[in-house]
Amino acid sequence: MKIYINSILYPIKTLGPRERIGIWFQGCSIGCKGCMSKHTWETDDKYLTTTNEILKEIKKAELKRITISGGEPFQQPKALKDILEKIKKLGITDIIVYSGMPKTKILKEYPWIQNLCGLLISEPFMESQKTELAWKGSDNQIATVFNNKNLYQKFLKEKKNKKLQIIENTIIGIY
Repeated sequence: MKIYINSILYPIKTLGPRERIGIWFQGCSIGCKGCMSKHTWETDDKYLTTTNEILKEIKKAELKRITISGGEPFQQPKALKDILEKIKKLGITDIIVYSGMPKTKILKEYPWIQNLCGLLISEPFMESQKTELAWKGSDNQIATVFNNKNLYQKFLKEKKNKKLQIIENTIIGIY
């Protein structure tokens, strides 16, 4: 299945507990003010690949933890579902999905997400809603745990400690 992907980087330490694979979707029409990933907003065929190619990269990385961000993953719901199903078939269950869409909309339109990821961080980023927590961009965002409750409970309470992670001259985030 075709999918627009900005990048796949590993190991990352900024979007979840322990080292993981980060997959950034390309394309976002939400356009949150202050977004640190504006470079993932445009949709252009230069970012087009397939979910099978993404799966090859995941296997190559040999990590069992994945975070999907963007762009906006739910703007490509069929491709998101396809890649999540393929990831689950590999036995990977530590899957975090970040979205700027409201939780109520996601659960209504894409109820399958509850079975295909462990943790959903939802709601638009709001620059004015600063947070002390390490794993949410803004205080208004909602963390919804679907599985791996023990893993995510401690993780969700961690405070920011302000270290930058840089991979191949790309700033991934603060951890």
